[in-house]
Amino acid sequence: MELSEILSRSGYQAFDFLGSGPKGSRSGEKYQLSKLDQFEIEGKDCLDVGCNAGYFLFRLLDKNPNFLFGIDLGENWIKVANELNEFHFKSDKVKFVTGDFFICSFDRKFDLILCVSTFHYMVGQQQELVDKCFDLLNDGGILLLEVEEYTKNDIPEVNHDPRPYDPAKLKLDYPNELMVKEYISDKFIILDKYLSAVQGGSVYVRYFYRLLRK
Repeated sequence: MELSEILSRSGYQAFDFLGSGPKGSRSGEKYQLSKLDQFEIEGKDCLDVGCNAGYFLFRLLDKNPNFLFGIDLGENWIKVANELNEFHFKSDKVKFVTGDFFICSFDRKFDLILCVSTFHYMVGQQQELVDKCFDLLNDGGILLLEVEEYTKNDIPEVNHDPRPYDPAKLKLDYPNELMVKEYISDKFIILDKYLSAVQGGSVYVRYFYRLLRK
């Protein structure tokens, strides 16, 4: 199977480092802003929650990880990710599955968990996601959490403004900074917080939280 044919079905993610054109997620810019290039991945296990077609895990292959695991509800995206691995990357260090993170059982713990372009879709389940990530991380593990963050910050709260240009007018979950701190209060330490990419269709600015498991 031709790489170009697989990439033509990659949809949301843009595989810029393989020659794919720009797509909605601005993947290359988001990868650079995530600072994942600075993470020590060698010999470690990484989980990507809401991995889409696997862009971020494939970018980590050059850092010599032990194992990379991606999970997503989108069967089509997981098919693309598996085809990219089968026909191009050909790595036995990567596994992708279609499934619900909240009910999936994992046979290992991880040193790094990514949650990118996903957290706002966890309507009513953001605390549950943080809690499960805590349980799945080894001691000293890192959760890299991208948050589309509500700007009003008087009390901990979650905003549900509909996304512009969305015909379905989906009401997703946009926590403010105080709410994020409440989610993680007894589980993680904030090592860093920094800007993510500006993305069309977003309601609020997105930030990366680099969180250390207590």
